[in-house]
Amino acid sequence: MTNITILDLPKFQLLLFDPNKIFYNNASKTDLLDRLKTTLQNARKDKPIVVGSHYPLACSGFYTYHCTETLFYIEDFFEVMIDYNVLLYIGAHFHSY
Repeated sequence: MTNITILDLPKFQLLLFDPNKIFYNNASKTDLLDRLKTTLQNARKDKPIVVGSHYPLACSGFYTYHCTETLFYIEDFFEVMIDYNVLLYIGAHFHSY
């Protein structure tokens, strides 16, 4: 299973997840998308949602495995985020751009 956490902060909700489950633990893309949709469906409707992930869903270079593999999934993930009115997506992990 892919861990997805949502924090109810004063001004917005912060949804955090680690998509590396797809790339390194052979979880299915559908599993993560379904869990992301379910979490967003259950989120409060009266606060903006910010989504963050450890590994990015997109990156500025093609120099690592993470960048080349994540680009195969980017449209599916961003479609879900648009459908559920996610205000902002923040990807992490990389230390140079």
